[in-house]
Amino acid sequence: ASKEDASSQLDQMKQELTDTSSLLEESKRSAAQAEAAVAAAAAAAEKELQTQREANETALQSLQEQHQKEIDDLESKYSDGVASVGREKDEEVLGLRDRVADLEGALKASKEDASSQLDQMKQELTDTSSLLEESKRSAAQAEAAVAAAAAAAEKELQTQREANE
Repeated sequence: ASKEDASSQLDQMKQELTDTSSLLEESKRSAAQAEAAVAAAAAAAEKELQTQREANETALQSLQEQHQKEIDDLESKYSDGVASVGREKDEEVLGLRDRVADLEGALKASKEDASSQLDQMKQELTDTSSLLEESKRSAAQAEAAVAAAAAAAEKELQTQREANE
């Protein structure tokens, strides 16, 4: 009966070793899938960041061109107004200068907002990379734990074999 118990325990340990190996393989697959998902998310975030940066640059260029056109128009109006009309036109010119100052302020705010969005997306990309590293570490720890359990089971199996002999 003790030989049958030993055989049964041996079979049970073999099954546990097989189960542990299956868990290790599943953990490796899971880690690889997680790594691929995080890498894909990071690539998508980077692509989105690039797209938004390009859109912001295009918008900024358009605003700068519009700003320059308005400055040119305002300067032209100012020159014409000073030459042809007196004090009344000077007040209009002062209002136009205030508008230019407002437009410059709006342009500066738009640049700062675009910069802030870019910084935020960079932080999100950094956070995604950190998540990927943490996933890799967790997979390595799980693999080490499974390997340790397999080694302990193998050692126990060897001890029982020696005790049975």
